[in-house]
Amino acid sequence: MGALINTFSFWIGSVDFTSRSALEADVINTLREISVEQGIFLGWSFGVVLSLILIVALSLISKLRCPFRLGILVQIQIVKFSFFFWLAGGINTVLLVYFNPNYFDNLIDPSSFGLMLYPKGATPKILRGAWIFGSTLGIYIGLVPSTIGCLFSFAAKWRELEKR
Repeated sequence: MGALINTFSFWIGSVDFTSRSALEADVINTLREISVEQGIFLGWSFGVVLSLILIVALSLISKLRCPFRLGILVQIQIVKFSFFFWLAGGINTVLLVYFNPNYFDNLIDPSSFGLMLYPKGATPKILRGAWIFGSTLGIYIGLVPSTIGCLFSFAAKWRELEKR
């Protein structure tokens, strides 16, 4: 999941990096590889920690009787909600920067993008940066409530199954 998200973010961020020379193409390919590797590492790190929490919680809730299929369904729910938070974080940050370009000045120096903000909105380059920033924060922040929410949902379903 991390590799997929970072690949998409890299693609969004590098739209205007058309390779003008072989050297620039090599640099862009190297950056793409680093971005995917970072996504894999962060996805793996978050996945290990949250999977351990998930396994322990499912075990405690079900008293070690949870079928594998039901555990997989809970994990799929968490992934769905995480993608929702990723999308919501990116869209909200882009809208925030679009309607209030000065807000982004406090987060990231716009001169690092090589452009100044327009008075009535942000440039496409700044909006792409806002997407990457917001979507990354969205998924990192959204993983925890996704996991907790799905565990509460599982607990309610499990109690219902035990009553039968």
